[in-house]
Formats: sequence, structure tokens, C-alpha cells
Amino acid sequence: MFTGIIIAQSKISDVKKLRGGLQIKLARPRGWKLVKGQSINISGVCSTVTAFTAKKISVEYMPVTVKQTTASTFIAGKMVNLEPSLRLSDELGGHFVTGHVDGRGRVKEVNVRGRSKVIAITLPKRMMKLVAPQGSITVDGVSMTLVDSKKTWFTISLVDHTLHHTSLDSLRLGDRVNIELDIIAKYLNKMVK
Repeated sequence: MFTGIIIAQSKISDVKKLRGGLQIKLARPRGWKLVKGQSINISGVCSTVTAFTAKKISVEYMPVTVKQTTASTFIAGKMVNLEPSLRLSDELGGHFVTGHVDGRGRVKEVNVRGRSKVIAITLPKRMMKLVAPQGSITVDGVSMTLVDSKKTWFTISLVDHTLHHTSLDSLRLGDRVNIELDIIAKYLNKMVK
């Protein structure tokens, strides 16, 4: 479980294919305490630490994760968002995030407005029915409040802090992003069905 409040960014140093899956190595942020087997959020994907050194972290993704997330686009040099697992004593500054990506969105528009950016992201219709204006959504691991939603897309507004502390500042037209819908909306939808 995570909050969607990004603690660090890291650069991917190596990507290796493994029987349909992937092994990813990335730079270990200074001061990060790690235990083999723990979960960390890498750009929205709940990732199990398989190995680590003083400078590197290794994780592996199953074929289904590669298929359903943007992990398939991870390459050496790419910057990713990082968040350690939530502890019971931590402040919940964002919203409850599981790291279980529901699907991928595509950047439709990027508009600069002063020191902020408004980004429109398209989603499949099956996902859009669980998106509500001023609701919560996770974009590449970042907890966001929706500004608006239409039939096939929604908008988020990125303030200066988010732009400087996450990879969302580098989003361009056509880029794919990992999307996790609000867990409460998913459970309510399931109960209503």
C-alpha cells in the first residue's frame, strides 16, 4: 500500500528480458533502507525488490505486468517515480494507492498555465466510468485530484512542486502513463454490480 506521494526519482540503468518478463535495475536513492522482498512503487507499479546494493535496486516483472503497464517502455536512462511502502505511522498525504495498475492512459494534451501544467489523458471507456471530477486517480504512481472528466478523457493540473519532484513534468503528447483508479470507486462499482 502506498499514498501516491513521490519520495524520489531514479534513473533506470539496465533492462533485461526474462522469459516474457523484465528485470529492471535502477539507482538506489541515498538513505533508502531496503529489505529483499519488500514492495516499492515504481511509476505506479508495485514492484518487489529482488536484490540491491549500496547503489542499485533490482526488480522483476511478470509477463502480465509488462503487458498491462508501461514497464514495457522502460529503457536505460528513463527517469521513474519512487515511493516506499506506507507504514502505519506515516501521514496519508495523497490517497490509498495499491500499485496495481488498472491500465494505461495516453497523453492527449499538455497546456502550460503560468507555473503549472494541465494535462489531458485518454482512457478506455471501461475505466472512464470510474473517474469522477475532483476524485482521486494515480498517474505514474502520483496521487492526483482530477480537474475534469469527459466521455473518454480526464484532466489533471500539476503545480510547480509536482512538476519539479516527479517525472510528470516530462510528459509529452502521445506518451503512455500507468493509471490506477481510486480503490473506493472500484469496490463500490463491484458491489453495485
